[in-house]
Amino acid sequence: MRWVILRVVSGFISPFLFLFSLFLLFRGHQSPGGGFIAGVSGGISLTLLLISFGITPPFSPLYLIALGLLISAGTGLASLFFGFEFLKSEVFHFSFPFFGSVHIPSSLFFDIGIFFSVLGCILLIVQILGGEG
Repeated sequence: MRWVILRVVSGFISPFLFLFSLFLLFRGHQSPGGGFIAGVSGGISLTLLLISFGITPPFSPLYLIALGLLISAGTGLASLFFGFEFLKSEVFHFSFPFFGSVHIPSSLFFDIGIFFSVLGCILLIVQILGGEG
């Protein structure tokens, strides 16, 4: 009961901060942002929830780090598989009925891998500093 204000504020702010991290992730190809800063801001939002409510993640952060490295390395290997240079970025164009034209660069998948790796690293650091690692 000592941290009532922290719980209320973190319960309100954390979802918006995590949505902002997703905005940074998807906006990072045209403006400042990308996988690293999105992972840091997403890690801050989850850390705020972990500290205020005293919960632990249902999985090991090492799984997030491994998933991120797998996605990032897979992006580079996929470009080699299609005959391009390692981590060569291409843009895919899709057309949806209600959204119109959507352009997705292949570097987005590399940034998603970086996002998961940084998020896992931050959660692992918080667990180690909290004495749970």
